[in-house]
Amino acid sequence: MALASKWMDREYWGVVAAVRTANTFDNEYAVPKHKKLIPKNERHHWWPKTLSRHWADSAGLAHSLSCDGELVTSKPEQFGAIRNDNNIYLSDVASPWDESFEHTFGPPDALITPLIDWLKTAESPIVPSDSTLSKRLTPLIVDEERFTSLTKVLASLIARSPSFRHRVKSGTRALRERIGLDPNNGDRGLLGMNVRNAQATLSEAMTRGKFAVLLSGSREFIFGDGFFHNVHSVANSPRGVRCIVPLTPAIAIFYTHPMRYHSYPSAFVLNLTNDEIDFVNRSVQIYSKRFVFYRSQPPNIEETFTRCTHLQWQYDKVDWTDALETAVADTFFGNDSMFYPPAE
Repeated sequence: MALASKWMDREYWGVVAAVRTANTFDNEYAVPKHKKLIPKNERHHWWPKTLSRHWADSAGLAHSLSCDGELVTSKPEQFGAIRNDNNIYLSDVASPWDESFEHTFGPPDALITPLIDWLKTAESPIVPSDSTLSKRLTPLIVDEERFTSLTKVLASLIARSPSFRHRVKSGTRALRERIGLDPNNGDRGLLGMNVRNAQATLSEAMTRGKFAVLLSGSREFIFGDGFFHNVHSVANSPRGVRCIVPLTPAIAIFYTHPMRYHSYPSAFVLNLTNDEIDFVNRSVQIYSKRFVFYRSQPPNIEETFTRCTHLQWQYDKVDWTDALETAVADTFFGNDSMFYPPAE
């Protein structure tokens, strides 16, 4: 399976190389016109504390492994943060035009705890095997509120992921160089302006689609500063979003928005084989650059992770995710009404 560096195939990203006018979103992510959010000097978590707490071991600690082999054990909330990552500074000198979009991640972070509690109830009687994926899926009834909560959380994790920020930064630098501007100038303002509406844009793009709850059984998933997803820009609403996001050591989510699919069931549960768990964890290492996190089972370190750079599956496509997308899109269990959420 081929890998591609972020610096390859630059026209694939479609990001903007100069400041663009922000879209206006009439929802919980919008800031009232009379209120200016002045940046504060603070740590912004790309691994939300409400999520990382689920990675604590029996001693209340999680483990961080860097690409150069350094192991750090600490409380989970100490990991996964960058100072002022969601602030926009237009120069090295304070300006009245500086702003922060850290507030946009408050609503999805508030959804994480009840969402995880619900996902922990998902189960499948079908044991892991080499059977075709369509024969291993168990339908899961999910109402629109929970579906929306899940996609908002996934969108927030993609939007804050250092791997996504790296893609945007690489794209803006490449396009600035292409039009004759200094590629290393203006990073601070351009990066923020290219991603400040990412939460709203991605949430809207993911309002439809399907997902599968992937269960690891006695094994554990890992998390990192990158994970499998195919979002390269939010300059325009992305189509066909697809991702695999480990939410806890026992639960990962596969989300996809195929071109064609049965509306119901809108969700499934899948018990993974050891090889499939290894694939998910390998993908985290490929898309990560500096850190991977685990609870109690140290991962086998891949050579790709030791390169200390964000990589990807070529064109973000791999046979297993293609097969899983086909399975969740086409698997039919009979009358759709059987899988409608119960009426209030």
